[in-house]
Parts: sequence; structure tokens; C-alpha cells
Amino acid sequence: FIRESNLNPSRARIICLSANSSSMWHRDAPTDTYAVRLHIPIFTNEHCFFETESERDHMPADGSCYFVHVNRIHRVVNGGDR
Repeated sequence: FIRESNLNPSRARIICLSANSSSMWHRDAPTDTYAVRLHIPIFTNEHCFFETESERDHMPADGSCYFVHVNRIHRVVNGGDR
């Protein structure tokens, strides 16, 4: 799927966000640069979400993957208790 989508991944990482915490608001690339990440939630809860200035989306850990434009201001929030 990754190759068929003409993506050229350069690295992978696993992030564990503690309960009742969030990342800082940030952008991973300049706004005029095409930058996406492929998010694959492994464990999550209904109080976790990816947030931009205009949207808030929960990404369930159901085997789905999500393309996220990371050249826009965003953060990740875990409002759950685990």
C-alpha cells in the first residue's frame, strides 16, 4: 500500500502519550512544503484525538491508517485515564 501510494518512508517511530497529557501545538514542516505522516493507532481510547486549528478527530485502533498533513499546526491529546 505504501509503495502503491508513491510514498517513500524515511523513518518510523512509536509514541506513547501518557494519560491526561498532550503534545505541544506544532508543525513539522513549512506550510509551503508537502508533508504527511501515516498514523496507525495501536492502542487508544475514546478520549484520544488528533487536533488541528479547525478539526478534532479520534483515530480508533481498529487496523485503519490515516494520512495526516503535518505542515499544518496540530497536536495530539490523550484525555483518557491510561
